[in-house]
Amino acid sequence: MNQQSDGEDAAPRQPQQAQSAYFNRHEITPGMLVMSAEGTFVGTVQGIEGDEIRLSPGGDAEHTLLPLSLVDGVDDNRVIMRSRGDNAFGMEA
Repeated sequence: MNQQSDGEDAAPRQPQQAQSAYFNRHEITPGMLVMSAEGTFVGTVQGIEGDEIRLSPGGDAEHTLLPLSLVDGVDDNRVIMRSRGDNAFGMEA
């Protein structure tokens, strides 16, 4: 049995930057709620564009695009964003 035919199985695949141990980008679908790490409503997913989540117009979001790298996980019909820690020092990003 040939275990390493062309290097595909030689090493485990490294996750892409936009991936997390807690979610797969294909789990994020239009209509899902986006929540901050503190539980505040951020917006509603309109779709995925490249490595970013596009939010539907409206809501309290200042930006309509959020990087997938800031997603902490997906829970039921919610996308949970990672805390950036900026507020801990009173700094605005």
